[in-house]
Parts: sequence; structure tokens; C-alpha cells
Amino acid sequence: MYTHLPPSPPLESASAGLRDRFSRETTAFHNGNKPVSLFASNYARLCQDIDEDNSRKNRYLRDAHKNYQKSQDQFGHLSRSSAKYLYANNGYARKKFSGLVFDAFEALSLETDAYQLTLTPRQGMRREEEAVAFRPAQLKRLVSQRFRSLNMLGVMEAAFYPNVKDGLQKGLVCFHIHAIVWGVSRAEVDRLASAFRGDHPSFFEKRPSAYLQDIPVSDVPAVLRYQLKPPSIGYDVALTRIEEFATRTGEVVVRYITKSGQRKRELRMGERVRIDNCLRELTFDQLLVSTGDGRSMAEGICLRALAEYRRSQNRKP
Repeated sequence: MYTHLPPSPPLESASAGLRDRFSRETTAFHNGNKPVSLFASNYARLCQDIDEDNSRKNRYLRDAHKNYQKSQDQFGHLSRSSAKYLYANNGYARKKFSGLVFDAFEALSLETDAYQLTLTPRQGMRREEEAVAFRPAQLKRLVSQRFRSLNMLGVMEAAFYPNVKDGLQKGLVCFHIHAIVWGVSRAEVDRLASAFRGDHPSFFEKRPSAYLQDIPVSDVPAVLRYQLKPPSIGYDVALTRIEEFATRTGEVVVRYITKSGQRKRELRMGERVRIDNCLRELTFDQLLVSTGDGRSMAEGICLRALAEYRRSQNRKP
């Protein structure tokens, strides 16, 4: 895994198709006379982001804020010694796991352009107080069934709506998937994404539950960095909550209709701690999503990521 990386260079603009969402280095940079790959430079920049997030979060948790007692419960999960458990709110575990994902894609040596597939089905929506009980297996199973013909590897993450104006005391957490797809035609991915949109509505009305972006090979490291970043962005949106009776299943289905567009902003530190609290029972290996050739990559990543934990278990009397 990447270690002893040089400082990251200044970022330049991304390709036209991804300019609004990704920034990347357009060429490799050099450490003396030795070139450093785009994978290494983007991973180095991701580690800087994680370290900065860790530092700000730890300062906040040490102070006696009004939610201090709740925050105290997270200290055990956030420590360096707990990284071996791969807790999804642990920054040290994020760095370790991300390095293995970068390793896997660099070893893949893609020669043709790929795609980023983003999936936001309604099954991933939870109220904040319910999010800690979320288990990703059902959503992963759905994706595996619907996209099993693709080569895909991705990560499930949580989008945080901290101040949903719906009479809720707290916000909404929307678990969704960003995945890289390769080795298949765009027409095939479009066909599967279109069918998925028809069968599985998105979190919010008028937003697609599956959408696709082209990724030039040179942009793959920057896309990985985006997918593996710590949660730092929140969304403000006004919603209308609608409950409907599903005659086929006999269940009450909840829909949310946006009254206006969502506003993206940086999470305040208290909100950042709240989303970490929602992730405290999840681990990074649970959040990895794969199909096709991505399955063997995911197995290798998880095997290496959990090696330290298995060694610690074997040492116990």
C-alpha cells in the first residue's frame, strides 16, 4: 500500500465531463528524478483531507459542547488502535482501506475509459435516529442482482441532510453508491441504469435513482479520491412527506417531494459528528459493493484490510 508519499502538487482542472465534481492532476509529478503516479498523488491528497478532518473532529470532541456526552461515545471507535476493526467513522481505517482500493485499481491497469455509476434508490433513506441501525446487505444484494452483468467496484456512502424541513426533529441520512464500471459498452450500462430507474425511485421525486458519467482513464484516481473522501458536505432541502398505501405489499410507503432544489454546503463540525455517530456500527468492508470482475478485487481488498484484525484475534488466549 502507498506509504511515504511526497506532498501533493497543486490541483489543475478536471476534464469537461467531470469538472463540476472532481479535481485532478493532469500529469504525474516527480519526487527528485522518480515520477509518481496519479494514483499515488491522489491518494496522498486524500490522506491530507482525512488527516485534516481527523484533527478538526478530535479538537471538537475534546471540547465540552452541548452534545459532548454523545460525542464521548465515539472516542473508542475513532482511535488509531481501533483502525483494525475498519469502523466507517474511523479516519485511520479510511486511510488504510482507501490505500487498498487505490492499489487494486492501479493493478487493474485500465486501458479504455470507464464510467461512474451513482445509485440513489429509496431503500437507502433513513431518518437520522434510525440510520445507526442501517444494514447495507439488502441494498448491496439489490445492486448485485440488477447489475450482475457489469464489472463494477464501488463504495456505499451516506449523504446527510441535517436540517430537513419536514417537522422532523433531526435530519435524513441517504445511503447511496458510487461505483466505477469498466469493460462494457455504455449502451449496456445505460440499459441497466434505465431499468433500475423505472423499478426503484430515488430518495426524492424528480431525481434519477441511477445516473452515469464517463471517466477518462486518467481521471480514475481522482474519482476514487472523491468516492473515498470523509463526509464533509451536507445538503439543505425543503421536503413534503407523503405516505401511500401499497396495495401489492400492504405496506405504507413514504415518499419525499422536494419543494425546491437542494443546497449543498460544508457540514458544521457538530453535524459532522452527527453523521459519524450514524456510521459507528458500519465497517468499510460492509460498504464495498462489487459485481463481475470487481468481486475478486473486493475479496482481495477485504482480505488484506482485515489481516491485522485476524492476527489480533489469533493472539488472544
